[in-house]
Amino acid sequence: RYVKNKRRKLLSKEGFEELKKTAEWHDKDIEALKAENVTLRSEVKDQGESVKSQSNQISALEQALDDLEQYTRKFNLEIHGIPEKKNEDLDIIVEDLAKAIGVESFEYGDIDIVHRLESKFKPRPVIVRFQNYDDKRNIYEARRKLKYYKKDEEKLNGAERIFINENLTTVRKILYAQTRKRAKQNHWYSTWTNDGKIFVRKRKGEKAAKITKESDLEDLYS
Repeated sequence: RYVKNKRRKLLSKEGFEELKKTAEWHDKDIEALKAENVTLRSEVKDQGESVKSQSNQISALEQALDDLEQYTRKFNLEIHGIPEKKNEDLDIIVEDLAKAIGVESFEYGDIDIVHRLESKFKPRPVIVRFQNYDDKRNIYEARRKLKYYKKDEEKLNGAERIFINENLTTVRKILYAQTRKRAKQNHWYSTWTNDGKIFVRKRKGEKAAKITKESDLEDLYS
């Protein structure tokens, strides 16, 4: 019986040592897994930062390209609301429009190119490229006088309601449409563009906010 108990103690001691060794191995495995997890997390973080950096670079490049495209439209204006007529002289129409809003110094010789844009809607808009920036700016700034314009059957193809807009890139046209929609929904005071830049004023007398991306509109709610 003494021998049996002694043997049991020895076995128990051996079993304990074995369990201890097994536990140590598991501890090493766990530590190795932890280290591997830290490494993987670091790699994922680095990749995430790399993706974010690349995304920011792409956004910056897209913005630069859009800025460049808008710059090429610096001398352009779009005229909406002029009815289409056969054999129409768009140069004379633009000159008559300038006179109608008080830009007396303008002559059709100041036009570089004028034609109608392709559109599924009628009448198609008229796009004008001016010889110099001042002529474009003078006519655009005088556009507010169009609200006092009275229809003349002999001029502007008998147009009733005329709108003058800057010739925006597709990206900016979409953003400007979103801006006007938000302004209407929230009863903001005004929206407009100037040199291809979009602005909104929430209330009369407040400082205007420049809108360069959709998230800028969200910031106006804060």
